[in-house]
Parts: sequence; C-alpha cells; structure tokens
Amino acid sequence: MRTNLFLSMLIFGSLFFFSCSEKKNNDANENLKDNKIISDSSMEIVYSEEIIDFLEMEGVNFELPLKIDSLFLNGAGESASGIELKTKDVKILAKNILEHEINQNAQWGLDCFYLVDSLKINKLYEKYLATIDIGMVKYGDAYFLGKLEINRNTMLLIWMTNFSSYEACPFFAGLQIFGTLVYNGNISNSTLLAEQMAAGDAPVGMHRLVYCSIESSGTGTYYNYQEETDEDENYELVEKVSEKEFDLIIENGNLKISGN
Repeated sequence: MRTNLFLSMLIFGSLFFFSCSEKKNNDANENLKDNKIISDSSMEIVYSEEIIDFLEMEGVNFELPLKIDSLFLNGAGESASGIELKTKDVKILAKNILEHEINQNAQWGLDCFYLVDSLKINKLYEKYLATIDIGMVKYGDAYFLGKLEINRNTMLLIWMTNFSSYEACPFFAGLQIFGTLVYNGNISNSTLLAEQMAAGDAPVGMHRLVYCSIESSGTGTYYNYQEETDEDENYELVEKVSEKEFDLIIENGNLKISGN
C-alpha cells in the first residue's frame, strides 16, 4: 500500500485547501463456509453466501461507541495493507450505496479503484504508468478493516478505498471509509462513514472532510466540512466554506441519513 505517497498527496492538496456477531457453532465445525448458521439461545442468523468471505477476514472487531475521525483515517491508512480487496469484493459491498450528499464522491473513489485493479489483473498497470499524464489516476486500492456489531442481528462491515492522481496539477487524492450494513444475515445498503479528500488545479481547489461518530445505541452523527477556492473576475482569491451535520440511523434494517 502506498500510504506515504497518499499522505504526501493530501499534504500537497492542503495547499489548495485542504463483530461480526460472535461465532457460536452448534458443532465442532469452525469453518463458516460449512456452517452458515450463527446461533444463540434466542435466535438463528443464516448468513448469505456473498458475505461469508468477509466474516472470515481477519479484521478488527470494532466496538461501540466508535469515532471515525482523522485519527481513525490515518490509522486505517497505515494498518489495512494485510486485507486487500479485489473488484469482485468491492462490488458486493458497494452494490447499494445510499443516495445522499455525504456520498457525492463515493463513486469517484470506487471508479479509481476499479480502473487500477482492472489494469493490474490484466497485467497492464506498468504499461499504463509508463504513459500516464496529468489528471490521470495513478493509485487506487481497497481494504477490509473489520466489523462493528450493533446488536445480535445487525453489524457493519467497515472497509476503505484510497486513490490519487499523477503528482501534478490538476491533482486529486482521497481516502474513504465505508460501512456496509448486514441485517439478519444479508447486505442491506452502504454509506461513506468518513472521507478525506483534496483536489485542485490552481487557483481552483477543494478540500473535503467527513467524520462520523457512532454511539452505543447504533445511531450516529456526521460532520461534513468542505472548503473551495477560486478566482473572481478581478483575479482575487475567493474562498467558500460549508459545514453541515447529519444524523445516521438504522431503520427497518437499512442505513438512513437525515437531511438532503
């Protein structure tokens, strides 16, 4: 993983503004692929085939309350290299992303990853780098971070993408943390939980931060900060700052965000 380069890109960008439910088997078989039923004294959960691999990944068992802020983002960038995801994995996790302005850049990061992963799979990535130019995607990775149990039948699968362009203007770089809700053994939907992104082509620039705190009740609060710069007709620098807060809730087995 190219964390040092990614962090350098974010520093460069700032110049422009910048658990799973505990496995309890009914027999001696410990392999979830052979035993897809997780049981306790009051319920049984049958996990769908598409998420079994994620339940077996050696991620972090996060605990409530969980604060996903700049410290979390920096730690994720440094510790996630052991659980790399491929396109087939990410498309399962990201197949139903919540429509909300919090997720306005989500597809951008995903597309960067899909491009780079496709090039690597087809052994074309080195050839691509040899001809890369300004404004083109250079890096794109995705990693599984872990699981957050909300209650016995509800958990979040937490994963990330990071991406960056060729190191010249115009440039962009971002790190995104996603949460995919698993309810009663099936994937419901997904949303960004946090984002750190910068882009620019002087004098135009953008810096965006999204953080989320998830409380013990399973509800959460977003903080969304965005700063944009540009020149007016007199070639004077104009700055525009936006700060918003939203509520993240789980309702009827789905993630929802208040506000539009």
